[in-house]
Amino acid sequence: MNSSLFQIDNITFAYPKKPPLFQDFSLEIKAEDKILLYGANGSGKSTLLALLMGLLTPQDGYITLNDTPIQELTPENYSAVLYSHQNARMDLFGLIPRNDWELWHLALPDKFTEESLILAEPDLMAKFDTPYTHLSGGELRAFSLLWLPLLQDRFWLLDEPTAGLDVEHKKDFIELCRNKSVSGYLIISHEAALKENFFNRILLLEKGRLTRIK
Repeated sequence: MNSSLFQIDNITFAYPKKPPLFQDFSLEIKAEDKILLYGANGSGKSTLLALLMGLLTPQDGYITLNDTPIQELTPENYSAVLYSHQNARMDLFGLIPRNDWELWHLALPDKFTEESLILAEPDLMAKFDTPYTHLSGGELRAFSLLWLPLLQDRFWLLDEPTAGLDVEHKKDFIELCRNKSVSGYLIISHEAALKENFFNRILLLEKGRLTRIK
């Protein structure tokens, strides 16, 4: 299977009163791609994910998801994609982790088992009823990733998913990525441990241009 999921064709994008971050920029992402994207702060990595999700609109060129221009898509059309923000709190809906647990249980009852939540380390679950406002950035990130095993069939767009994680949670996350087989992912990260052989493409974003490292 070599189906194209996202297609970016010759886009130009700039924030107001800023020089273009992207100019005549193109990229094809296939549904089974496993991509690591890295680059300096301010190089446009997070902006690229926002463009893919239709949260930002390029001034020129076009972006498609499954051959449909993203401007024509509804949220339901993105059901095959999971987007995780750089700010983990934006991916958590409740006031405490238990709220999110109950929401996911309602949404995906057939997939929801304790065995499926392989990222649920005991130290994390001990804070199941702790308000998110009392948790560290790393703990928020760990809880935001807890549901990834339930969403193996989606293509993941993950922005700095290991930021703030402790060693054990990073190991669990890497193992999850290594074993994901149903569909692929694009991960933004500076984490050296992620530069492993489970990526089929490693891309450097620099000055609005991509360099393929692998």
